[in-house]
Amino acid sequence: MRYRENPVTSTNSRIRNLLHTAGLENRGLEFGTRKIKELPDIDYAPHMKMLQQEIEKSKEFLQKSIDMALEAGVKKEKIVLDPGIGFGKTYEQNIEVLNRLGELRDLGYPILLGTSRKSVLGKILENSTPKERVNATVATTVLGVRDGVDIVRVHDVKENKEAAMVADAIYRR
Repeated sequence: MRYRENPVTSTNSRIRNLLHTAGLENRGLEFGTRKIKELPDIDYAPHMKMLQQEIEKSKEFLQKSIDMALEAGVKKEKIVLDPGIGFGKTYEQNIEVLNRLGELRDLGYPILLGTSRKSVLGKILENSTPKERVNATVATTVLGVRDGVDIVRVHDVKENKEAAMVADAIYRR
């Protein structure tokens, strides 16, 4: 994992046009994410099966997005996958994605994890304020490194950088 102190954000007109043509919202660097409809309240076992199916659908969607980007002339080395934690997903769906992050490695592209101060962490911590979610964000950074995440998008750079360096030394030696 490479460590950068400066966040990079960009929007690319070719990707914007590609997203528009595909009927998707312009999400800038979050190319390949999509909103997932909330699942109905049902028994736990079928609910988990539905979540697992949703993960497979997400992987299929990301693969289609990759193919579209490549066809539009985006270089392979410029593609980064963002599973879109918090973007239209339920709490359960966010947890399932976090639990199965490593499966995105199968697609062969770097993975970006953006959990910094997200509401899913607030729910786990019983409604903490965003500024009180630093430790929770650090925990997801460590788990992300363990599962093969290449980039983390965070507010609290120093804390997450140090945690990522330690996790990297342990899990990727």
